[in-house]
Amino acid sequence: RPAVVTLDLNMPGLSGMEVLRFLRETESLAGVKVLVVSSMPEEEIAAALAAGADAALRSPYAPHDLVREVCALAGVPAPESASAGAGMALADAEEIA
Repeated sequence: RPAVVTLDLNMPGLSGMEVLRFLRETESLAGVKVLVVSSMPEEEIAAALAAGADAALRSPYAPHDLVREVCALAGVPAPESASAGAGMALADAEEIA
C-alpha cells in the first residue's frame, strides 16, 4: 500500500474526484494520503479537499515543492534542497525513495 498518492483532478476517462472517492471508500486504501496536483479552478481543488484529499498543490509547481509536500504527508524529512527551495538533485530523490 502506498503512503502517498499524487492525484490530478483532470484525467482522461476516470475523473480525479472518482479516484479520490474510490480511495476514501475502499477500506484498505482509506488511510493513504492524497496530494491533489492540479491546475483546475480553486473551487474544484476545494471540493477535493472537502472530499478527503489531504493537501493540494496548484500547477504549475516547482519540483522542490512537490518533494516537500510528499515528504510532509509521508511523515519523513524533506531533503535539504527541497527545504531550501533549490532544485532536487538525484541524490535527494534517492533519499526519499
